[in-house]
Amino acid sequence: MFGVEHSIERHDLTPRIPLCDRCWHWEHPGGACHAKKIFCSRCSLPHVDSDHARYCVHPDCQATRLETLQARTTCEHVYCANCDSVDHAPSSRECPYNRRAGDRDAKRWFSRNPAKFSANDMRQRGREYDGEVAVERERQRRQAAGAGPSGQASGASAMEDVEI
Repeated sequence: MFGVEHSIERHDLTPRIPLCDRCWHWEHPGGACHAKKIFCSRCSLPHVDSDHARYCVHPDCQATRLETLQARTTCEHVYCANCDSVDHAPSSRECPYNRRAGDRDAKRWFSRNPAKFSANDMRQRGREYDGEVAVERERQRRQAAGAGPSGQASGASAMEDVEI
């Protein structure tokens, strides 16, 4: 055109694989999600983001709760259930699933590399630990330990009662 040579490239119209904003798994948008609960965008567990500090299953948060007897801790931990990483949240660009979401062969890659943990797996993990329950168990254990030998007969600690 006008004596200048131009190159034309075909624009890739492959749609990006969607990330659900309810369960934080790939391959479906939030409107099509079948999860009954909303999952945390920071750790993929079944609670809203504002409750993350109460439900964080990271060992440091659990230990802090039991030391201070406060169910809510200051927590910056993240977890990606898609690739089983503690280095980033599910929506992070660091996630290999996020990097592949716009690829031309994304659907094939996602079908060959399913998420490490499903929404059902994460729901089960969420049932196993509640910071308020753990703090209450620790309070009861300490009261029983202070009551004398009869309170110490059980010998069970709060961490044995609560599985991660």
